[in-house]
Amino acid sequence: MFWLSIGECQDGADIRRTEVEHLTHHETVKALCTVRGHVADVHVVDLWRKFPGYKRIAEIRLWCTRCGERERVELDAAKALGNDHAV
Repeated sequence: MFWLSIGECQDGADIRRTEVEHLTHHETVKALCTVRGHVADVHVVDLWRKFPGYKRIAEIRLWCTRCGERERVELDAAKALGNDHAV
């Protein structure tokens, strides 16, 4: 499960349908391990290299490099989508 700001991104697109190619407003996105609270910055450029532009953000699965958790790592891409008022 990924945490994305609830609602819509700046251009009005539904966040669940937002794709990697839409990550253009910030250099990084936050990854949060909900098991132990580990937080890391993931460079948008790395996501662009690893995934095709049409890949939906909600379908990306990350894992925590500190504890190995694979299921409960959330991705906060709100700033990179142009939503600077993310919760």
